Amino acid sequence: MSSSSSLLLLLFLLSLSGVKLTSGFKICAFNVQSFGDSKSRNTEVMHTLIRIVSRCDVCLLQEVRDTKQKAIPLLITELNRHNSKNQYDYVISERLGRTPSYQEQYVFVFRIGSVTVTDQYQYLDMLPGNEDAFSREPFIVRLHTRKTAIRDFVLVPQHTTPTNATKEIDALYDVFLDVKKKWKTEVT
Repeated sequence: MSSSSSLLLLLFLLSLSGVKLTSGFKICAFNVQSFGDSKSRNTEVMHTLIRIVSRCDVCLLQEVRDTKQKAIPLLITELNRHNSKNQYDYVISERLGRTPSYQEQYVFVFRIGSVTVTDQYQYLDMLPGNEDAFSREPFIVRLHTRKTAIRDFVLVPQHTTPTNATKEIDALYDVFLDVKKKWKTEVT
């Protein structure tokens, strides 16, 4: 018997036995490169984003620069309109950056019914001796799902500045300690 036939037989027997086969749980991140009003009006860009985001249970969008705060609601509306099977919602960070002229946001888009955002907060970059370690401070979300072995988990995004990447990545340990203290998330 060939290996592909063996696999098909195994899958068939598992389906008869009542063992539930999971389709997986996907978390992804995508740098949308200055996504705002202009890109949200581009049909090809929106179609591509919808295809990317709809593959994931949770999708982090980085480099959202939506000063009018209309691009993400439009993306979610279009995403939900094109997905009869799943609906999506989102949480969004504060506008982040060192200069008023260049601000970005993190956006977590999540599949309703697959995952729930149970808490969120914007990390305050004020640790004595390491103030302003981040160009764009992490936006931390706590999630819950019944689709994975670990039901509750935390995601900490970081969009580093290339010239400061080593320092920013090193400072993520302080973020880890902050999350652990705030939410008591230590796994034993």
